[in-house]
Amino acid sequence: MEENTQTVITENVDKAKALFDCAYANATKFYTKGTASAAARARKSLSELAKLAKVVRKDLQDAKKAKIAERKASKTA
Repeated sequence: MEENTQTVITENVDKAKALFDCAYANATKFYTKGTASAAARARKSLSELAKLAKVVRKDLQDAKKAKIAERKASKTA
């Protein structure tokens, strides 16, 4: 796997963790204090998290395919 690809995947996973933490904090604020705007922020974070998860999933799959192709090429060489 290329260093750049690994860096991008790692950065996106870190962003996903931050989005989840934000959603959790806002959901907690909504349930404990009843703040309606916190619920909206939590939903927004979760929506962005879903989009980012699709990107990370695709990047991981592409990296896996590249690694498998690399191994096959090294075995035949």
